[in-house]
Amino acid sequence: MKLASLVSFLGSCVWKPPAIADLRFPVAVVHQSGGIVESSNADELQRMHVNYVVMGKEPPVLIDSGFRLYSLEKLRSTKSGLWLMMNPSGTTPVSFEMKSLPSGAAAARDCLLSHRWKGSDDAAKAEWVRKKLAMEQTLAGMVAVMRAPMPE
Repeated sequence: MKLASLVSFLGSCVWKPPAIADLRFPVAVVHQSGGIVESSNADELQRMHVNYVVMGKEPPVLIDSGFRLYSLEKLRSTKSGLWLMMNPSGTTPVSFEMKSLPSGAAAARDCLLSHRWKGSDDAAKAEWVRKKLAMEQTLAGMVAVMRAPMPE
């Protein structure tokens, strides 16, 4: 009896990698170029614009509505290279492995800011965005701030 309980307990403690089913939708995928793509369900998440798949040098970061962050490692199209060349402005089905990153609302804000201002030295605009992001309590609100026009 005790052995069976121990085996059952240990079986439930086995680590499993994060999966799409674990996400709280909608999610936002933040690409190194600063592009932010929202997906309202798993089917949308598993399709991406060809440029994001082919041109990305770093794995994009996924932020779910619970402010859990994941790196989308080994992002690749499930179509052939020839198909990708013939459809450069389309979308493609993708596969990836999710790797957990430090999470929480503050981590989500930092991720959004670091991608938006990568390669820029406009500190005044970055500070304006930082203040606006600090007021937002939802992922949708944070994405809206990132897409809002900057003050002149």
